[in-house]
Amino acid sequence: MLLDLRTMVLSRPNTWLEVISKLDSHNNRSIYIRTMQSDANPREIFQIIPLDSNGNAKPFVDEATTSLVGLNMEDGRVEILIDEDGNMRIRGVAAGFQLFRQEPDDRGYKADYPFAIGKSRIQVNAYRSRKQYMISILQGKSLIVAPWEAVTCPTIALSFLPDESSGISEIVIEPFDTSWKERVYETGFQTCYAEAEAAFEQWLQDCPLEDGGYPSIRELAAYVQYASMVPPSGLLTRKTMLISPGFNGVWSWDHCFNAMALASSRSDMAWDQLMIPFDHQDDFGAIPDYVKNGEIVWNYTKPPIHGWTLRKMLEKTDAITITQLELFYPKLTAWTEWWFNYRDYDGNGIPQYNHGNDSGWDNSTVFGRAGAVECPDLSAFLVIQLDVLAELAARIGRVEEALAWQQRSDKLLQLMLDYFWNGEKFIAKRSGTDEVIDTDSLLHWIPVILGSKLPKDILQRIVDELGPNGPFLTKWGLATEKPSSPHYRPDGYWRGPIWSPVMFIVADGLMNAGEQELADEIALQFMRLCESGGLAENYDALNGVGQRDRFHTWPASVFQLFATDFMKEKGPVEK
Repeated sequence: MLLDLRTMVLSRPNTWLEVISKLDSHNNRSIYIRTMQSDANPREIFQIIPLDSNGNAKPFVDEATTSLVGLNMEDGRVEILIDEDGNMRIRGVAAGFQLFRQEPDDRGYKADYPFAIGKSRIQVNAYRSRKQYMISILQGKSLIVAPWEAVTCPTIALSFLPDESSGISEIVIEPFDTSWKERVYETGFQTCYAEAEAAFEQWLQDCPLEDGGYPSIRELAAYVQYASMVPPSGLLTRKTMLISPGFNGVWSWDHCFNAMALASSRSDMAWDQLMIPFDHQDDFGAIPDYVKNGEIVWNYTKPPIHGWTLRKMLEKTDAITITQLELFYPKLTAWTEWWFNYRDYDGNGIPQYNHGNDSGWDNSTVFGRAGAVECPDLSAFLVIQLDVLAELAARIGRVEEALAWQQRSDKLLQLMLDYFWNGEKFIAKRSGTDEVIDTDSLLHWIPVILGSKLPKDILQRIVDELGPNGPFLTKWGLATEKPSSPHYRPDGYWRGPIWSPVMFIVADGLMNAGEQELADEIALQFMRLCESGGLAENYDALNGVGQRDRFHTWPASVFQLFATDFMKEKGPVEK
């Protein structure tokens, strides 16, 4: 599989390093080694500049696969890969290369500098990238050009030229924090390449085999997940699937879709994804808005879809143990109670979102004015979460608690229906008032996740609204704002574009309600959308073009979920 490094990266699960293509300071397309660490600024560590054997920069054409980046010149080639230890290996064949780093103007104490260690090593202290790098020279010769200015080197240019007899220049770049332990690199470049090829192939084989008739998207989805997986670091103490290498963190509902997708094939890894935000749960029961290796944010939160997520995971694997469930039960309990204890300001039994960011639908028209909103999707998620707490309590032998949770779920469901359903649709309300919020947002219809728990007349109304004759379903999927709305924007984030988690939530609710035909149609539309628009953060609802981040784990995982949960028994789909 070929990669487009303008929107994709070369990486693998044992490293925070990646290779990308972006414009340099002269507006030329260039290749960079970058870190996915959130505490690095800038995240670019080195620009890689191919050189001829005399040290002159040469134009190149890049090509990349899931294990190797090649920079092809007229008379030579530079190759880049990540080895099994997570280190970067770079080799020039009839060519050299330069690693170039430039500091911003506001340098001061934030100093970068290199120094040679004998003839075979160069150490680079990259303060702004929050790492040090030991560069071991395996073949060829090196040259350091790094003018010293007070306490720092404003520019660092490390040139590596080929050995005259072999025509090869080769280095290993090894990141470390404080102390580097000397080692010998005995494995040759070609062996490292073969290992990298085999590592992704094994990952792909371990992924679900179902592809819905789109084998190339199955492979792409697997690679997006593979390249976005990083080892423990800082606040992320588990092996973590980032929402994307570009977003370099875990938002507290995005991770749920990755956990569900991994459950059937990598149950241990799936469990880690579910638990990541709960590792930081506070004494009140809240979980953070997002966590990165060097940053945690509590100003917002995300919707409580974690009970629904656990239920889906338990449907996909029997590898989750009673011990794990006993561990998670009090965490899910505290998270659920937090909404009733700390987000029901008017005490009416209906929790609220204080901001659109809390809902995950950041700028939805439901939140078009400042102020807390009682939103029907939040109550629907909590109904399910109470149901799942009842199921969990029964599994771990807490029978009386199971009954109490179920009674609370039933009570909240009835209160939700009485409070939000106006006979035609689910409305929202401004918290602490009787003001109705009725917009053209799809968010009003997300209670479809309740499936068969909804009354039949409400379900029929939802099917009419979300089906082919309704205002939301385009050729490509469900628009998050009616295209006929004056607030619709093709690239309006939650005011129009199609989002993968919404597609799966709606389809899952419809399937649960017995509306299999419409659920399958939505699943099929999404897989077609992935083929047309790639695995993007979101998509233009009218033409299917992928928008924003184009290398995102949300659509990768939702594609896998649709392929396995909806298309498994149906065989290849018609395109």
